[in-house]
Amino acid sequence: MVRYYFFLTTIIIFKFSLLSGQSTKVSGRVYWDKNGNNLFDRGDRLLKNIPLSNGDTIVLSSNKGEFEIEVSVGKSLFPILPSGYDVAQKIKNSAFQYFDKLTENTSFFISFPLIKKEINAKFRIGAVGDVQIDNLQEAFYANKTIMAELLSRNDLDFHIFLGDMVNSDSQMEPIISSMLKQLNTPSWVVYGNHDRNYDAKHQDSTFNSYFGASHYAFNYGEVHFIVLNNVWSDGGRAYKGLFSPEQIRFVANDLALVPENKLVVLCQHIPMAYTRNKEELFSVIGDSRKVLILSGHTHRVERHFYTDNISELGVGASCGGWWTGERYFCGIPHALMQDGSPRNYFIIDFDGSDYSFRFKGVGMDDSKQMNIWVNGQDTIDTYVKTLKELDKNSVIVNVYAGSERTKVFMNINNNGWQAMEPIRMIAPEVARIIAMNRSNVFPTKFSRKSALRSSSSPHLWLGYIPDTIEVNTGKIEIKAFDNYGLEVYGSNLFLIK
Repeated sequence: MVRYYFFLTTIIIFKFSLLSGQSTKVSGRVYWDKNGNNLFDRGDRLLKNIPLSNGDTIVLSSNKGEFEIEVSVGKSLFPILPSGYDVAQKIKNSAFQYFDKLTENTSFFISFPLIKKEINAKFRIGAVGDVQIDNLQEAFYANKTIMAELLSRNDLDFHIFLGDMVNSDSQMEPIISSMLKQLNTPSWVVYGNHDRNYDAKHQDSTFNSYFGASHYAFNYGEVHFIVLNNVWSDGGRAYKGLFSPEQIRFVANDLALVPENKLVVLCQHIPMAYTRNKEELFSVIGDSRKVLILSGHTHRVERHFYTDNISELGVGASCGGWWTGERYFCGIPHALMQDGSPRNYFIIDFDGSDYSFRFKGVGMDDSKQMNIWVNGQDTIDTYVKTLKELDKNSVIVNVYAGSERTKVFMNINNNGWQAMEPIRMIAPEVARIIAMNRSNVFPTKFSRKSALRSSSSPHLWLGYIPDTIEVNTGKIEIKAFDNYGLEVYGSNLFLIK
């Protein structure tokens, strides 16, 4: 009894000495919660050598499952889950401890209960960009589209939401959080520029209060995931793509624990292509690691290549073009994106250190991987200047997940495969909508004007139908592939006029 009283008194005095400080050391334990009751009790096993981090330094739990680490206001504390271990929460990073303040009521002993989970080397995830709901109406759009589709799937091991969960309204964070908790499949969440609280000293504070941490890492199967926050702001609404020094150190400390032959997946909101100090991060990663980068932000599907081992997939946006455009029969805006892609997400399959990916249009069949536009088929196109000026035999193929390294081939009426040429131009489907906007055909009542501009799409290919074709109806087949995980097919019929 005396020993207990002395210990308690020590803790209380220690707490009150922190009131004027912004950082302190905390201790805790990490354990296997065998019965899943979120309490450390009889039968639970303390876990050793579990990495824990404050987003900068990393410590390993002792043989007794104990750890000690420094934390500060505005930072998070989290375990780096080994493969085979999990947390019970539906939103995984919400299990992490965020410190919005340090007061006499702050707990300085943190427990992380982990549960065991059987995980295969082969697994599948959904990579989802920018849900970006601005109000309850747009929450309805999300629930009817991307959330309904994810809810119906039973083939995904988890989702990664790649930032901009809301559209600059922090009051929508609890709503999107509650939506994710209703999904059957668990989620990891990335921080985006529209998830910021502009009025707070730490702009990720509201996000972290619901989602635990804005940068962290975890293992799944034979893959190591690192989630980063590259939304840098000096205050207010202005921001830029930049990694903080602590995140660079975190990645270095983290990768020191990761075997060189393990696939690393970096998840961030702003694409690496638009991140100012990406070379600093690449120098930490090194030349030998195989790295896949997943990003959102641009509301277009785009891919970038940095080295032979490092490539990026910008996954597009599940809200498409910000929930704008004409409503179809269910009352949902088409929200076509600037590159001509429909609202979407990606399915990514992992097998050890290998991966492949597939575009998935929301509400569309899995086979819909491209749009095949043949000149002269739709009479409306004669009113669209960009399209009217093209050769009458032109074929434009928009391979939604294509890139500069994708090879695209066309086969007309089984006469053999011919290579198509990449072309930089506005996507035909985008050009058509812009023309209708300018003619005041769109928007109709109760719809919002599409947020589309006359900029080019990065994944269009051009081919021509031979003049020698004499049949009334022709068949066109398309195949597209590259060495970075893409292999897709499409087909269409067309009329010879």
